[in-house]
Amino acid sequence: FFFFFNDTATTEIYTLSLHDALPISQKAYDNGSYEEAFIIVEPLAKLEHPDAEYLLGQMYELGRGVKKDTEQAVTLFTSAANQGYAAAQAKLGQLHMEGKKDYASAMSWFQKAADQGYALAYSAIGDLYAQGYGVGQDKGKALDYYKKAATAGDANACLHLGQMYEQGKDVKADPAQAAVWYKKGADLGSAECAAALKRLNDQKA
Repeated sequence: FFFFFNDTATTEIYTLSLHDALPISQKAYDNGSYEEAFIIVEPLAKLEHPDAEYLLGQMYELGRGVKKDTEQAVTLFTSAANQGYAAAQAKLGQLHMEGKKDYASAMSWFQKAADQGYALAYSAIGDLYAQGYGVGQDKGKALDYYKKAATAGDANACLHLGQMYEQGKDVKADPAQAAVWYKKGADLGSAECAAALKRLNDQKA
């Protein structure tokens, strides 16, 4: 692959393998260099590489480096999801849940991602059970899925569980159990969990 980047100083030519190009496009995207990321990732997405399709889908969804086009984003996410790309499956679940309010389709996509251990999909399924959207409301199943999400590394799920146990929301209040989940979230880098854990510890002191 040959990619051309123009800036005010120089024109650089990169010859990149597929293996090299994807991380470079992701890094450019993360750094806010959306046009550069687009130049790299678009030809890769045309080859139906799921990582590239997912990144390009995000760019079309948010209008970063390209004109916003939700329909094109969904097309790219769907192609990646049909290849088993868990993040794209969860994204389609989110779009069905938040946009179309099609909870049955949302659950189907979230379940595909959850079957691969994708943490955010566990959380989303927990939300569906907690609210009774597209499924019978089941607070016990919701709790189980939040725990799966937290165990799989979702810091927001840790925060949610900590708050549930601290406040006695849908579970018996248990400050010690709250502290366990807050600590796990803090270890995952959540400032909110760290602050909540500190608050609990200060209350005990």
